Amino acid sequence: MQSDELNTIIVNIVATESASRTVIPPSSGTGEGQEMTGFMKLLIYGGILLLFGIIFFIFMMISSPIWVVVGTILLINIIGFLWVCGMAAALAFGLPWMYKYLRGTYPLGSDWVDNARNQITGTAGQMRDYASIAREEFAK
Repeated sequence: MQSDELNTIIVNIVATESASRTVIPPSSGTGEGQEMTGFMKLLIYGGILLLFGIIFFIFMMISSPIWVVVGTILLINIIGFLWVCGMAAALAFGLPWMYKYLRGTYPLGSDWVDNARNQITGTAGQMRDYASIAREEFAK
C-alpha cells in the first residue's frame, strides 16, 4: 500500500513541475492596453526624473557658494597639472632635438629653424638699413 501512495505522490510532483514549466507566450497584438501601459511608464519615469531634477536644482542653488569655490580651485589645479605635463613633454622631446641640432646632426625640422633664423636676421638687417636711411634724411 505504501508504494501506491508513493507512486501517486511522485506522479503529482512530476505533473506540477511540468505544469509550472509551461511557457505562456506573450500576446503578439499591439492593442490599446499595451500602448496605454507604455504611456503610463513614460509618465511615471518622466515624473520621477522631473522630481529628482527639481530636488537637484534646489540643492545646487542652496550649496552654490561652496561649488563655485570648489570648482575654481579644481579648475586651477587641473590647468596647472596640464601645464606641468605639457612643459614636461616639451622638455622630453625638445631637449634631445636641441642637443642633436647644436651638435650639427640636423634632426628633422632643422631646415625650418634655419629658414626662420635667416628670415629674422634678414628682416633685422633691412630694418637697420631703413633706420640708417631715415636718420640720414631726418638729419638733412
